Amino acid sequence: MGFSFRRAFAFGPFRLNLSTGGVGVSFGVRGLRVGINRRGLYLHMGWQGLYYRRYLTGRREHAGRDDP
Repeated sequence: MGFSFRRAFAFGPFRLNLSTGGVGVSFGVRGLRVGINRRGLYLHMGWQGLYYRRYLTGRREHAGRDDP
C-alpha cells in the first residue's frame, strides 16, 4: 500500500482541494457541493459518512484505477 496526500483549504463557500491525484475546486455548503477536478465536473452530496458523488462531465472512475 502506497502513501497518499490530501488537504483542503476553505474560503467561505469555496474549497481548494490538493491531493496526490491533482488539484480541485468546489463550491457549496456542508452536505451539498459542486466541484471540478481532473476527472471533470461533479456533484457531491453527503451526511454523516454516507455520501453520493456523480460525475456530470469528463472522465469516469473505472474499478478504482486511472486509465489514461
